[in-house]
Amino acid sequence: MRSYKSLSIDTFLNAVMWVSVAALVIVLAIALNSVATCKANAGEAPKVYSGPYVAYVTDDGVYDGDTINVEIHTAPGQILMTGLRVAGVDTPEIGRVSCEGEKALGLKAKAFVEQRFPVGLKFRVRDLQYDKYGGRHVAIVERETVTGWQRLDDELLRVRPRIADPYGINKPDDPLTKSKSWCEGK
Repeated sequence: MRSYKSLSIDTFLNAVMWVSVAALVIVLAIALNSVATCKANAGEAPKVYSGPYVAYVTDDGVYDGDTINVEIHTAPGQILMTGLRVAGVDTPEIGRVSCEGEKALGLKAKAFVEQRFPVGLKFRVRDLQYDKYGGRHVAIVERETVTGWQRLDDELLRVRPRIADPYGINKPDDPLTKSKSWCEGK
């Protein structure tokens, strides 16, 4: 039997090498499993949380015509602070615009939403999910009126001259009904 003193440096380094190789194989196996899981889940529909959930407009208020800064009360003691994209509509941009007409329409859309969703307003969201662009969420946004719950996407789509286009859940399948660019007018 060998004593610890009789182990050579070569034997020790050989053992360290095999332990390192084994650890590397385990790490690679875990990484490959993660990649396979991501690919398998890539085709799945996003998780939708039906709600309804109580939400409030935060001090940051309305970002633009289709995004509101909110806190959503998803469960007792759980509050989600997020930029919330209004499901069903696309409004003109305010920041990166193609023309000054688009910016003017974007500011009108923002003012329209600010009038209906002032800072602190309590409202509700349904069908909450992550936005496909990341960093924010998307949901059906509703406010209570004297006639009942009113969907913000429906309100925006009724404004004339137009300040919103159907998008996502409201997008018609007929390509002839799609709006022109905000810079071309309608």
